[in-house]
Amino acid sequence: MNSWVTALSAQASDMSAWLLMGLPGSILAYGMGKVWIAVGLLIGTILNWIYIAPRLRKFSKEAGDSITIPEYLSNRFMSKSLVLRVISGLVFLVCFTVYTASSFKACGTLFNTVFNMNPTLAILLAAGIIFAYTFLGGYAAVCWTDFIQGTLMLIALLVVPILALFALNSGQVAETANVVPNYWNFLPSGKFDWASISTILSGLAWGLGYFGMPHILVRFMSAKSNASIKRARQIAIIWVILGLGAAVAVGLVGRNYLPGLSEADRSIVFIQMTQKLLPTFLAGIALSGILAASMSTADSQLLVSASAFASDIYISLSSGKRLIVQR
Repeated sequence: MNSWVTALSAQASDMSAWLLMGLPGSILAYGMGKVWIAVGLLIGTILNWIYIAPRLRKFSKEAGDSITIPEYLSNRFMSKSLVLRVISGLVFLVCFTVYTASSFKACGTLFNTVFNMNPTLAILLAAGIIFAYTFLGGYAAVCWTDFIQGTLMLIALLVVPILALFALNSGQVAETANVVPNYWNFLPSGKFDWASISTILSGLAWGLGYFGMPHILVRFMSAKSNASIKRARQIAIIWVILGLGAAVAVGLVGRNYLPGLSEADRSIVFIQMTQKLLPTFLAGIALSGILAASMSTADSQLLVSASAFASDIYISLSSGKRLIVQR
């Protein structure tokens, strides 16, 4: 895959609908103290691209041109036992099946809010579409659709808070939002105590997950060359800075633009701002950003789960049985 596809597909598969719903809702509800989650994700992304990406691209090719992380680990350390590969495959299969379900749930929330569609029906519809193109096109289809979806996500995130700011400046929203205590303080409790420190460390710790996320790591392994990894790194870091910054802005601006938003509706602040700000057709395109975020994560995790079952569990165990029979 070329630099642009490698970068945007990696980041789109990483940032699910949480980027457009969860993070803005958290910022809107609790303030700048929650921005440490975004900081942690940014640091994790940068370190992942700098330290893991070039090495994994190089060694995965040398280690039998591995296509999955468990296969890479087995080949890299020349393990003749199937235990490492099978256990890793089982962990991926179980965890990512659950994670994929959460992405389908975001699709259900979107269609229920916009079209008043039954959430279960919406989840089944989204799952059917994702299953179809992943099955027909495989890894290439997932990467290219994630590239397009990543572009759509970023555009939607940038446009909505900017338009809301213009609306606020023009006096379209006159009511002033009630601000919770320490809302604008980067220290969640308002002072440098253990409550603030633990919340900050918890937010920063989100970035630790990047070094083991298989749906991101396989993007590094499939990059066209080591040179393309360097270009992809620059693209990905810029995308993450803009995307996380815009998501935080949605939460901050949304508190003033939608001051009467109920606690239950905070996670859909992006949806409601989009419906109010944009004409119907353009709002539909912007809201597709949420669908794109959900699909880009779900298809990547679906592929990881399928690869873990097919390549790392089924084929490994079948090979092991054949070796036993031959002996």
